[in-house]
Amino acid sequence: MYNKLAKYTDLLYSDKDYRKEVNFIFKKIKNHKNKIIIDVACGSGNHSKIFQKKGYKIYGVDLNKGMLKLAKNNIPKAKLFCQDMRKLNLKTKGSILICMFNSINYNFGYKQFKSTLKRFYDHLDDKGIVVFDSLFTKDNWCEGYFSVDKNSSKNLDIARINKSLRNKDVGNVEQTYIIYENKKKIMFETANKIFLFDKERILKLMEEVGFKAKYYYDFSDSKKKGNVAVFVGVKE
Repeated sequence: MYNKLAKYTDLLYSDKDYRKEVNFIFKKIKNHKNKIIIDVACGSGNHSKIFQKKGYKIYGVDLNKGMLKLAKNNIPKAKLFCQDMRKLNLKTKGSILICMFNSINYNFGYKQFKSTLKRFYDHLDDKGIVVFDSLFTKDNWCEGYFSVDKNSSKNLDIARINKSLRNKDVGNVEQTYIIYENKKKIMFETANKIFLFDKERILKLMEEVGFKAKYYYDFSDSKKKGNVAVFVGVKE
């Protein structure tokens, strides 16, 4: 399903402020000589595209081949790999590792989470930083939430209907896509399962792995509350 929907992703997220998120990350960088960034679950590569313009060498990782095809167009100089973050195995280390768009929630359970964090830790230089974000935490989950996202471009109209349901620590976001492309209607339905975690427990796991960790809200240094939790870890 994600391979079929990949080409519509950038239009659906055309209002996302990638530059704000990247600028927040830049503020956390501590004089790194190694200008390699590892972008886990890189999607179409819009974060990495900005890093590349700043002189960074990109290693993009995604489990979805459709997304990697988009990334190849957006960041043609990047090295791209089809891998699962839980088994990340690159022959390099970076000064920055990012995992954006709630992708971290595809770790189902804290044991799996810790294993992934270890893989991240091992792929960073000393004093390297890891950054990942999540809209879906236990205290931020909105049971029964219903919303519609829509956007248009030339010869393309797309709407996505979202409905959220919960089963213990697992959130289920049911999505229906209605797409008009060149006057032809296409419909997709998908159910997206994600693990709902406790923020404080994730901080503890990061520290156990070896990160000095802190979380922020909405890619801001000053906000005390917000929708998106942004975790930053420095490799000790």
